[in-house]
Amino acid sequence: MKATKRQYAYYTGMFMILVVALYGIFLLTGKSFIWEGDGLAQHYPILEKFYTWLHQGSLTGWSWDLGLGADKLTTFSYYVLGDPFSYLIAFFPKGRLELGYNLLILLRLYASGLAFLFFARQRSFKPASQLVGTLDYTFTGYSLYVSIRHPFFLLPMILFPLLAYGIDHVLSGKSWIPLAIFTGLALISNFYFAYILALGSLVYAVLRYLAIRQTVSLPHWRVLWQLVGAGLTGFLLAGVLFIPSLLGVLSSTRATANFANGYWLYPLNYYLRFPNAIITTGNPLQFWVNLGLSGLTFLALVFVLRHFRRYLWLNISLILLMVGVLLPAV
Repeated sequence: MKATKRQYAYYTGMFMILVVALYGIFLLTGKSFIWEGDGLAQHYPILEKFYTWLHQGSLTGWSWDLGLGADKLTTFSYYVLGDPFSYLIAFFPKGRLELGYNLLILLRLYASGLAFLFFARQRSFKPASQLVGTLDYTFTGYSLYVSIRHPFFLLPMILFPLLAYGIDHVLSGKSWIPLAIFTGLALISNFYFAYILALGSLVYAVLRYLAIRQTVSLPHWRVLWQLVGAGLTGFLLAGVLFIPSLLGVLSSTRATANFANGYWLYPLNYYLRFPNAIITTGNPLQFWVNLGLSGLTFLALVFVLRHFRRYLWLNISLILLMVGVLLPAV
């Protein structure tokens, strides 16, 4: 228990140091985390409206303040209703909402590291490796980019390690309840995130099972049943918010758009700029493909690929990821 507390304390201390180093430029220049694009046009006004509804105790129903009139639940389920961090804005004075917006970004970032450390501690990694991996995961280029542009896009960085933890829990012969709870959180958070996280979790579950199948004590059919049962239970837990938001999406104009915008392949400049995007923070590839790996991660990739047979299933997952980012459909 002391070792666990010490590990989380180390992470917290390093997180604070890196936050000051990376985000301190905003304080030095007197700027907010609110992006002048969607941040100013969507995210902050939505949070401000959500703040009013929280204090009025009215988060559902019809509102004539939304355009020509719209349903609150289906309109805001994509942004704030399924984001547990958004509810913390209620504790800030009305005149300090901008401060609350900024602090909630850092809190989401901190939680993503906590989730990864929680996942990593169930494995046999050394404490130093857990800490370095957690910091590398927390401050990846994607996280730094979306924390300012679309703060709630940090939620998948929190949820995926939790889902992976739940899957590992089942494969090790333990309870499926954590996976059901984390699945419910993923479905509530955002229908788009739920869709992406479901695909990622499915791939992770298959590859992880193949990697440790010789040590799995439960019968194969029971493992499958527990994984499916956890998913169904999570769906039932989240249905009160997930189903209305899904129905709203299916009736929206975006639902009729061409799959992958009609692309079979990306434009040529996408592939030409791909090598530069591997360790570059930002969005140089367009199409919302953002890698921004740290130098340490890049060296680790080279190492595991060099020892292909030793890290067989990890390398297979890396190859699948590489192929995926080259195809618009993925």
